[in-house]
Amino acid sequence: MQRVVSYVMTCLCEPESGNFYDVLDILLPGLTFVTPDQIPQPYHQLLVHDDDISAVLRQYCNHAIHLKTLRVTHEPGSLYRQVLVRTDEERVIGFGASRIYLERLHGLAHQDVLGCYKTLGAILEKHQIPYLNHPKHLTIVSDESLDMCLDLPVGTLLYGRLNKLTTPRGETIGETLEILPPMERQE
Repeated sequence: MQRVVSYVMTCLCEPESGNFYDVLDILLPGLTFVTPDQIPQPYHQLLVHDDDISAVLRQYCNHAIHLKTLRVTHEPGSLYRQVLVRTDEERVIGFGASRIYLERLHGLAHQDVLGCYKTLGAILEKHQIPYLNHPKHLTIVSDESLDMCLDLPVGTLLYGRLNKLTTPRGETIGETLEILPPMERQE
């Protein structure tokens, strides 16, 4: 499987941000950036917006959500994590891989990030920290590790986004790969 990590990071982040997919050892097979109109429902309503994805997923599922941490790595100034996003009923509704710049967060927000139980957007909202989302939409063919995490057949086409969260001044707070499992359309 070919790594497309450096291409993804070049498209999303400034060069000094490093390569968080390498730190978390994530392969990104069959990744293609797409325009919002190429995202079908229900994924379109869940991914094509500038809001915190956890709030959108919570409303869509009509359940509280929480994280199951799969992997955490610390480097000076940064926390890297892989998580599953789940409902209170333990239904998996997303996969995330993030790099969070700890120096941008202080006090209780910093502690909440280290706790790894809430999404970055939810933490920023809770602590009233102003931020902007800068998503790029994508499709990705699941690999063996995503298949296992999301209980999928091999090679499932998934929809997601790469989201860069910044301060209003443009300083990067975090970078997140957000991937949704197959979901049924809700009427």
